[in-house]
Formats: sequence, C-alpha cells, structure tokens
Amino acid sequence: MAAKQKQKREYRSHWHMTSREFQAVTFVTTPALAGMTIILRISDPVIWGFLGTAIGLAIGQAAQRSRNR
Repeated sequence: MAAKQKQKREYRSHWHMTSREFQAVTFVTTPALAGMTIILRISDPVIWGFLGTAIGLAIGQAAQRSRNR
C-alpha cells in the first residue's frame, strides 16, 4: 500500500517557472500586449498604466542586471 502511495506522489508534477523563464515570458508578452493595444486603438488609461509599469519594470531590471555584471 505504501508503495502505491509513493508512486502516486511521484506522478504529481508541480509546474514552476524559474526567474529567468518568467523574465523571458514578461519580456515577450509586454511588447505584444502593447502592440495589440495600439492596433486595437484602446485608449483606456488603466491598460496604458499597467503596460507602462510593466515596461518600466522590465527596463529597470535590465539596467540593474547590467550594472551588477
């Protein structure tokens, strides 16, 4: 019985993203969302505020990373 429980635990996979993968996904999706917002001519300040924050964070992280190297 214990062997079956152990085997079931091994099959459970928890998907975790590394920080490098998260940065890559963020770097790709933020400009894509900004492009879609421009193409669809969405002028909602909340969306542009969110995108501005995301772009600012990405640029800030890149600048900080290059300074630390």
